[in-house]
Amino acid sequence: MADRRISGRRRRSSDRWLLVIALIATALLAALAVLQYHWTGQLSDAANRRMRANLEESSRLLANDIDGQLSELQLTLLRAATSSSPRQARGEERSALLADTLSRLLQDWRESAGFPAILDRTRIVFADRRSTRRVFRLDEESGQLQAETEPDVLEELDRLLRRPGSSAPAQRTDRLVMPIPARGRGGPPGPAGLIVATLRSTAIEEQMLPALIERHFGATADGAAPKYLVTVTDTTSSPPRLLYPLFGNRAEDGASASARPADIEFSAFRAVGRESRRRFGPGRSRGERAERSQPALGQGGGPWLVRITHRRGSLEAATSAARRRNLYHSSGALFLIGVAFALVLVSARRARALAAQQVDFVAGVSHELNTPLQAIRSAGENLRSGIVHRSDDVRGYGELIEREERRLSRLVQQALQWAGIGRSTARRATAEIDLGELLYTAVAESKWFLEENGVELELEGLDHLPLLRGDREGLITVFMNLLHNATKYGRGADGAVRVRIDASGDADGRGVAVAVTDRGPGIPKAEQRRIFDPFVRGLAATESGLPGSGLGLSLARNTIEEHGGSITVDSEPGRTTFRVVLPVQTP
Repeated sequence: MADRRISGRRRRSSDRWLLVIALIATALLAALAVLQYHWTGQLSDAANRRMRANLEESSRLLANDIDGQLSELQLTLLRAATSSSPRQARGEERSALLADTLSRLLQDWRESAGFPAILDRTRIVFADRRSTRRVFRLDEESGQLQAETEPDVLEELDRLLRRPGSSAPAQRTDRLVMPIPARGRGGPPGPAGLIVATLRSTAIEEQMLPALIERHFGATADGAAPKYLVTVTDTTSSPPRLLYPLFGNRAEDGASASARPADIEFSAFRAVGRESRRRFGPGRSRGERAERSQPALGQGGGPWLVRITHRRGSLEAATSAARRRNLYHSSGALFLIGVAFALVLVSARRARALAAQQVDFVAGVSHELNTPLQAIRSAGENLRSGIVHRSDDVRGYGELIEREERRLSRLVQQALQWAGIGRSTARRATAEIDLGELLYTAVAESKWFLEENGVELELEGLDHLPLLRGDREGLITVFMNLLHNATKYGRGADGAVRVRIDASGDADGRGVAVAVTDRGPGIPKAEQRRIFDPFVRGLAATESGLPGSGLGLSLARNTIEEHGGSITVDSEPGRTTFRVVLPVQTP
C-alpha cells in the first residue's frame, strides 16, 4: 500500500514536470514566432529595396539600348553632314562628295548596328542661295543620288528650310533629320541642306523592341514567365499608340499592365546628347489625369513612354506576397515542431504510464502467483510430513492443490495470451458450443472462489440457449474473469457480494447476450473509457490493494471480438453490468 502511494506521488510529480516543460516550450515557440514575424518583415523590406534597385538598373540598360540604336544612326548622319564640306565644291561635285561619304558611313553602320533593318531609306535635300530645293534618294550600294519627287516630303522639308534660324526639326519616331550646316558667308540664314533618314516602323516594333525587352526583362533561367510586364507607347501620335506588346498573350498582358500603376516609367528613343546615367522615379498612380508634355523622367525625354509593372501588380504586392509565403512556411514549420514536441510529451507520458502499469502488473502477478504457490507448498508439506492421515483430509488437500493449480494456470494463460504466445481462440478452435452448459461450467470452475468470498449468485435464463461456434476454453476463461471481477469489486455497502448472470436473445435476434451484474460501488466514468486497456486497474482497486494483473478485461475483449461479438460496461453507484453479445450459429 505504502509503495503504491509513493509510486502515485512520483507519477504526479513527473506529470507536473512534464507540464512545466510543455509551458516553457510553448513560450519559446511563441517568442520564436514573434521574432520570425519581425525577421520576415526586415527581409521583405530588404528584398523590396533590392528588387527596386535591380529594376532601376535593368530599366537604365533598356533605355540606353533603345536610345543607342537611334543615337548611333544619328551620329552617323552627323558625321556625314559635317565632314563632307559641300560648299567647297560646286553643283554635281558637291552632291557626289556628300553621297559617297554618307553611303560609306551608312554601310559601316549597318555592319555594326544591332538592328540595321530599322533604316528604310535615306534622302538628301539641297538648297541654294536662290532657295531652289532639290531632293535626292541615296542608293547605298552604288553611292549614287537619284532624284526624288514626293509631294509630302517636299512640302514639309520646304517649310523647314524656309524657317530662318532653324537648326533641327521636331523629333518624330518615323524619321531622323540632320541639317547640313552652311559654309561660307552671305546667303540666307539656315541650313544648306538636310539629310533625312526614314525609319521602318515594322522593324522597330517587331524586331528591335521585342529583342531588347526580352534581353532585360525576358523569361527567367528556369523557364518561368517574366516577372515584369513592359509596355511602350508612342506619345507623339494622337491618341498615343501602343507599340509593344502587339500580339498574342503579350497584348493582353500589356493592356492589363497599362491599366495598373507602373513601378517605373521613363521616356526613350532619344537622339544624340542623351544622359549617360538616368534617374528613375516611380510611375504615376492610378487615376492621375495630369497632362504631361515630358515623360516622368524630366528633361530630355524622348517620344516613347516605357512603363514597367510587376506581374503581381507592384513591387510592394510582390514582396508582400513573398512575405506571406515565407510566414506560411515558417509558421507551418513551427506548427510541426510544436506538434512533434507535443507528441513527444504525450509519448513520454504514455511510456511512463505504461512502465508504471507494467510494474503494477508484475507486482499483481507476483502476488497472484505467490498465494496459490504458498497454498500448494503448505499442502505438500503437510502431506509429506504425515500430519494428514484421514482419507477425507487427504481428499480435501488434493482439491486445494487442484484448485490452486487452476488458479495458476489461469494466470499463466493470461500472461501468455497478452504476450502473444497463447493461441488465438476463434481462429484455431471452431467447435460447436452449448452456451448454457458453458456458463454453468464457468460457475462451477469459480465455485471455490465464490464460496470463499460468500457470493450470493443468481442465475437466470441459462437454459435452452442457442448454439455457438468458437473456442470453448477461451469463452469459459472470459466468463470466469467476469465472475472473479464481480466477486472482488462487487462488495456492497452492507458487506454482501451479490452477482447475477442473465442470458437472453439479442435485440436483433442474431445473437445472444450474457450480462454479469454486481452490486458494488461502481466504476467512475473517467475509468470506464480505459477499463479494457491492458494493465489498467481502477484507482479504488489500486489503493485498496486488491490483487489483480490488469489483463483480464483486455484479454476478454480480444477473445469476444475474435468471436465476432462485443463486450460493454454500464456502471453507476451501486451497480455494474458487463454485457457480452455473441453471434449464434447459423443453420
